[in-house]
Amino acid sequence: MKTCTRCGQEKVDDRFRQERRQCRECERVQNRAWRLANIDRARAYDATYNATHKSERHKRNVTYYAKHADAMRERSRVYGAEHTEERNAYARRWYHENTERWKERNKAWLAANPDKAEHIRKKTNERRSRWDTENPNKARDKNAWRRAKTCQAATVEKVRRVTIWQRDGGRCHICGKLCNPAKWHLDHLVPLSIGGTHEPSNVAVSHPRCNIARGNHGPAQLRLTGEV
Repeated sequence: MKTCTRCGQEKVDDRFRQERRQCRECERVQNRAWRLANIDRARAYDATYNATHKSERHKRNVTYYAKHADAMRERSRVYGAEHTEERNAYARRWYHENTERWKERNKAWLAANPDKAEHIRKKTNERRSRWDTENPNKARDKNAWRRAKTCQAATVEKVRRVTIWQRDGGRCHICGKLCNPAKWHLDHLVPLSIGGTHEPSNVAVSHPRCNIARGNHGPAQLRLTGEV
């Protein structure tokens, strides 16, 4: 048994580092306080240490993860659920700042692991197909957004078919008649092909036949009646 010189509590020997008189808990508190007070020095030291001990850190991390895999997965799951927006923002920022690096790394991994890549590709396609079947409206929303991106529309926003259907009361904005809830088009008032945007103010419910008949000839408000 030893008595910690910082907190004054008597603890078993394994709660102390070798030849230390402060317990591990008190050392962590002290080190954390020092790091917060000297954050720049701490980061510079970390960068130097990581650069000179990269292989050692990797081996140690692999060993630790293998020993505590379940605990690490649970901690990652909890943290991800509590910091979803932060993680997504960081991932987007990192990708934009390291796009070429990511592509090269991904290309090298695919070349080195063709069997794993094919397995992942099949699983991903199956998952996407299943999701599209279970979420038809969301799948159509995603496809419409992707099409607008491909057409390089000036403005591309998330447009929910359910919201547009409710807003328009399920009526075709061209002929004014009710549409089939299971079969209708999300029509762009000013077509994407002539510079239209993909946003709620530029889309409306329409019959497939009305949308196809109009094509991309002028704004949709000019109905099929020939109005100018």
